[in-house]
Amino acid sequence: MLAFVVYFCLLLHSLLYSIIYQYEYKKLRSYWNLYIVIPIVVVSVVLGVRLGVGIDYDHYKNLYLNQLIYSDSISQFEPIYKSINQILFYWKLPYPILFIVILCIQQFFFYKTFKNMPYLLPWGVLSVFVLG
Repeated sequence: MLAFVVYFCLLLHSLLYSIIYQYEYKKLRSYWNLYIVIPIVVVSVVLGVRLGVGIDYDHYKNLYLNQLIYSDSISQFEPIYKSINQILFYWKLPYPILFIVILCIQQFFFYKTFKNMPYLLPWGVLSVFVLG
């Protein structure tokens, strides 16, 4: 039940910002403003700290924490993911930061797709939350 409430609040938050942005974008100087950046950060942090959520959570957590042991498994990942993983591990950052960084990158490209058609942004946000 708590997960439903959290995801529903994230949906409302992101949807509210996207609707406000839809009406304000002509007045704004830059596409990357608070109406875009705040939802990216909030969604990335809340979903990035996904303690135990998902069937792959333990796998990615163990790969991150035990990179020296699982170096062969990590070498099979995409080069950019592998680089981000190794940099964050080298800096000794906690593993939720990995999920947050990956989500920020994903959200960045999601919002970037609506740069030329901001009137579709609320529908895009709604579809991501509804369709998964």
